[in-house]
Amino acid sequence: MANILIVDDNPIVQSILKFLIGENFDSCTVKEANDCITSIHETRENKYDLVLLNVNTPGIGSVDHINHLLSLQQDLKIILFGINHEESVSTKLLKTGSMGYLAKGDSEKEIKTAVRNILNNKKYISPKLNHLAMAV
Repeated sequence: MANILIVDDNPIVQSILKFLIGENFDSCTVKEANDCITSIHETRENKYDLVLLNVNTPGIGSVDHINHLLSLQQDLKIILFGINHEESVSTKLLKTGSMGYLAKGDSEKEIKTAVRNILNNKKYISPKLNHLAMAV
């Protein structure tokens, strides 16, 4: 059973991701957080196997946010997702210890593949972001 936290300030995005994970992964518990502070509190209080993290979540900066989450749970797996695919920004975020990056426009199939790979300790980069694969 995997415990998953979705961190995004858009409730529609949260609902869609929660639905996709629930429909495709048996025995998963999925919780949501709207901002950085809530996600840090959740991670401090609960053990998560995976965090799906919008890189533009309100609160502290993305790098500090990722570092804080990993300081609370060193074995935490993080998938980043967002609409900003600028190589320098995306590469910097991936080098923080995150295991993957999804484009917000990725298909249901890509989301399932990313979650499956990362839960199985494999990295994942969206095909829309292939230019990042060489940089990481």
